[in-house]
Amino acid sequence: MELIPKFIPKQTNNKVLEKRLININFIKNLPRETLKFEVNERQLRFNSYNDNEIISIQYPGKESKFNSKSKLIKPWDFRPKLYLHNSNTYLNDLSFGDIWNTFFDIDRKICNISDKKYLLKLLACEFYRIAFMIDYDYICPQTYKLFDIKDNTYENFNSNNGFYTYKPNQEIISILNSSLPNPLGISWESFFIYNDLLALNEDCKYYYIALNKKTISPEDYIKGGPGRINTMLTHIHIISFILDETEPADLFQSFSRKKGIAPLSFSKCNEFLSNYMYNV
Repeated sequence: MELIPKFIPKQTNNKVLEKRLININFIKNLPRETLKFEVNERQLRFNSYNDNEIISIQYPGKESKFNSKSKLIKPWDFRPKLYLHNSNTYLNDLSFGDIWNTFFDIDRKICNISDKKYLLKLLACEFYRIAFMIDYDYICPQTYKLFDIKDNTYENFNSNNGFYTYKPNQEIISILNSSLPNPLGISWESFFIYNDLLALNEDCKYYYIALNKKTISPEDYIKGGPGRINTMLTHIHIISFILDETEPADLFQSFSRKKGIAPLSFSKCNEFLSNYMYNV
């Protein structure tokens, strides 16, 4: 089954860079006047894949607030929010630990080794698609509705910026649904969209960090992997560990060196997912 293109050094990173920059610019230019984390926040709602789940980004996020540890305010910070109509509530904000636990749930619940390997590698393929924004759809500048949480009102926002939107692979979704539906009590579509928005937020943060350091252009900095790519390749690294295709020491050393992330190298990613890759 060929689902994703093989990683090609420089070419793959260069190809996705323009899409990443367009989406960062979209987030950068959202209106933020009078907004403050935990005081006055807004939501920008995206299209959903079912009537029960509404995906939004809520901003500004906690890293837009002064933190004595980092000492760098990241004004473009946001967080994904998922509203569940059936329970009339929001899903609790997911940490990376919550997401990684989903991988271990598959490991625990699927007893057949070949089935487990198949499902987890399909999961990794979808994270690879998110990492390199494969088959994303471009949306031209348009008018969006912003929801003001404090005032419980909507207002129109005329964006001058386009946006690349994620489109889950329905073949992968169908296979996952047949074996293990509703991870964390939500659809697989929403699970992956949530991860895509987390990846976008990481892009925004790392781009802004590089912009302020001024030692390297932010474009060159994120092109090397920081942000979206490293976040999703960390997911894949953990999956490879679960499947005993990564030594524990390699994973733990990577987390130690990179302070909270542990991306699988591009070459090892090609090896790990080789059965699902096609040549470009």
